[in-house]
Amino acid sequence: NPSDVKAALGQMPYAVWPRTPGRDFAGVVVEGPSALVGQEVWGSGGELGIRRDGTHASHVVLDAASVRPKPSSLSMAEAAGIGVPFVTAIDGYRRAGAPGPGDAVLICGLNGKVGQAAAQLASLRGARVIGVVRRDEPYVGHASGPVEVIDASSGDAAARIRDLTGGRGVDLVFNTVGSPYFELAHRSLAVQGRQIIIATIEKI
Repeated sequence: NPSDVKAALGQMPYAVWPRTPGRDFAGVVVEGPSALVGQEVWGSGGELGIRRDGTHASHVVLDAASVRPKPSSLSMAEAAGIGVPFVTAIDGYRRAGAPGPGDAVLICGLNGKVGQAAAQLASLRGARVIGVVRRDEPYVGHASGPVEVIDASSGDAAARIRDLTGGRGVDLVFNTVGSPYFELAHRSLAVQGRQIIIATIEKI
């Protein structure tokens, strides 16, 4: 999880160090309620690896309510990588209104982990997905439909997005970067569009 690295580098001022990092996890329950012992589980936690020791260890103690059965279709590695990125993307859509067929969604920071999760979820629901990246690069995540990529370094990205949408703009912006893309996102929105902002790189 990228936030593990940021915390270790001192870029998350509320992280308490020294500590074992790790926010997301997948594993087998070895001790606890009988219904869970031996079960493959997965999950994530806001405090894990930030204010208490995390999951980059051989064992971790968790509340039973913090684990969920791991889908058999996912490997341990896949399940362990889903946590914070997908929880963040799902929560953003829950608060702002999930996109659906006919909606155009712009994702700023497309190739970050939350950006990839947001693109995957939006395309799964049938929305048109447009993503902004910092340099000329393709989309590296998964999707259930095409993902149109805009290189922010190649000119007026907001104007290109409005051209792609016939001048209307997008219904929803998922801004995973914050302040550097706020103006671009604002100029790309349709009337009564909404913007989800989950982070910023500027001190407040």
